[in-house]
Amino acid sequence: MIKTYYYLELENISPIHIGNGGNEFTDLDVLLDKNGKFFIPGTSMAGACIHSLSEEYQKAINPTVRTNFENREQTKLSPVFFSDAYMVEDKTLVELRDGIQLDANKQTIDGAKYDYQVVPAGFHFILRLETINYPKDKTDYKEIVQTILSNIQNKDTVVGFKTTRGLGQLEIKKSLIKEFSQENIEEIFSFDKFDPKCYEPLVIEQKNSAYAKYVLDLKLKGGISIRTYNTTSGQADYEHIHSNGKPVIPGTSWNGMIRASFEKYAQLLDEEDLTNEVFGFIEKEVSQKSKIYIGESVIEGGEDITQTRTTIDRFYGGAATSKRGLFTETAHYHGTTQLVIRFDKLLEDKMPTIRNIMECIFMDISDGLISVGGLASIGRGIFEVEKVVYEKDGKVEEVCLNS
Repeated sequence: MIKTYYYLELENISPIHIGNGGNEFTDLDVLLDKNGKFFIPGTSMAGACIHSLSEEYQKAINPTVRTNFENREQTKLSPVFFSDAYMVEDKTLVELRDGIQLDANKQTIDGAKYDYQVVPAGFHFILRLETINYPKDKTDYKEIVQTILSNIQNKDTVVGFKTTRGLGQLEIKKSLIKEFSQENIEEIFSFDKFDPKCYEPLVIEQKNSAYAKYVLDLKLKGGISIRTYNTTSGQADYEHIHSNGKPVIPGTSWNGMIRASFEKYAQLLDEEDLTNEVFGFIEKEVSQKSKIYIGESVIEGGEDITQTRTTIDRFYGGAATSKRGLFTETAHYHGTTQLVIRFDKLLEDKMPTIRNIMECIFMDISDGLISVGGLASIGRGIFEVEKVVYEKDGKVEEVCLNS
């Protein structure tokens, strides 16, 4: 047989949440080990990686056999092993985020508020894979692993909670391999699978992504305010959301704006059911996962500006006399960012209509007709679209929004 070991260093390039099932600190706490460090369970990695494979490869990784008992199928031990992905850094930074559901007027729906923890982008993890190929095997498991690694690099494989709204994206920073067969079997006695020095460099074979996607380069034309609230004395009452010190626009915020606009255009085209098909839905007894993946954006080159403002009484037109009449806010101004929107291959038949609607939305963004975040009535959240490209099957097409 041939035994192959893989040693991978991963970085989460977007925040990540894998829950521990508890709600001690928030409604959804992240998973930590006994030392207080976050890790990605092997079950989560295996599930995400297998989900992105073809049906043929999925059956190869999860083989079944017929049993004598009622001729049933029984799964057997997989020839591909996934370890837990443990964090390299000594300490884990955990951030708090709020989840809300808004109506068409950007008002919070009663009972639709919750909070959850995330681990911000920029942490590194060590993941190990192992494969066994027997002489009778018809499947080359090294080829399957190459596909798994390519899917991670293409962002087709995402891990954890809210993966369709920008969380859980990984990138491979280092890939190593060590293979044993009859020719070098004696080397296995000096091999330490936890030591990267015992491996050799592995070149990842780049494959085309299974998803079509838009990449938008955006310029913030004023300020933006997606609020997080402070309770510490001496700080602003609320500020624009940051992750690991960087101003961000969560995928959930982009989704709220894009979905509302998409629904309006879909109705004009008599495609009312298309919105739920693309963005998913949750009803009392029925739900459907989103087939659109909207990334989290990091704003570069801008600045935070703190202002003290006065609440105006809408009846008298003067300063409000309530305790909240005077408040301080920190908004983020100017800078550029990039928005990535991917589409599941299940939407292939609907993509011509979806593309028409999405490009109308992009024109509305660039014309300042729609905004992201709060305080839109005073000019916050307005962007200019500097460039749009559409990628599919390795081909890149620049989109002209004026046509």
